[in-house]
Amino acid sequence: AALAYANLCGFMFGYHVHEKAVLTFAVPFALHACLHPEDLEEYFLMSTSAYAGLMPLLFRDQEYGIKTGLVAAHALLAGGAAWRASGPPAGLIRRLRWAHAAGFVAVEAYCGFLHKAVWGERMEFLPLMLMSLYAAVGITAHFVRSFAAQLSGPRPAASSGKRD
Repeated sequence: AALAYANLCGFMFGYHVHEKAVLTFAVPFALHACLHPEDLEEYFLMSTSAYAGLMPLLFRDQEYGIKTGLVAAHALLAGGAAWRASGPPAGLIRRLRWAHAAGFVAVEAYCGFLHKAVWGERMEFLPLMLMSLYAAVGITAHFVRSFAAQLSGPRPAASSGKRD
């Protein structure tokens, strides 16, 4: 988790020119979440923003099915694992974060279909900007939550359920 957090800080405060920089903290946090199921929900919410933010890199029409299929499959699998590990979202903040993750469906619908119907060939930058800004909200929320966790100190070790 420390490596992922350090890379996240570098991403948030560093200068980078490409969406791919999100992988510097998303991949280490994925490995951490595999070993610590209590962090699966945080991984799901962060990775949905991170990987959806990569979608504009694949911009050709023939790539549309594979990119949306991969991100959707990842979101469904990670979301299902997070749901099983953490239960249904309770509390306003958790519900808002899950709603944000689900909102990528609407953002992608606009970027993939509605934009051309509404604007034609004009405003070509708008889908990329919209996807980037929406993904940035999710990644910033992850950063704020991670920063707060770092300030509060280490969590108590999870009980294995075994008695000595």
